[in-house]
Amino acid sequence: MPDPVLAERVCAYIICEAGQTLSFDEMIEFLKSKRMSVRKLPERLEIRREFPMTPSGKIQNFMLRQEIAQLVERKTAAQPA
Repeated sequence: MPDPVLAERVCAYIICEAGQTLSFDEMIEFLKSKRMSVRKLPERLEIRREFPMTPSGKIQNFMLRQEIAQLVERKTAAQPA
């Protein structure tokens, strides 16, 4: 996610298997159990059905960055001043 101070913040994009769900708190608990540094923990969880892919089968990370930037921008614009 874009950030004016840090340039970017961590957002986790995941695809759940059919019939499965994952909450933000469950994700954080799992990552902490794997001893992930607190400063590396995602601040947001986005669940998708699929990732944008290149013709060669690689994830188009720039598309995910654009998508989250637009979501954050809309959320910021909707907040009262």
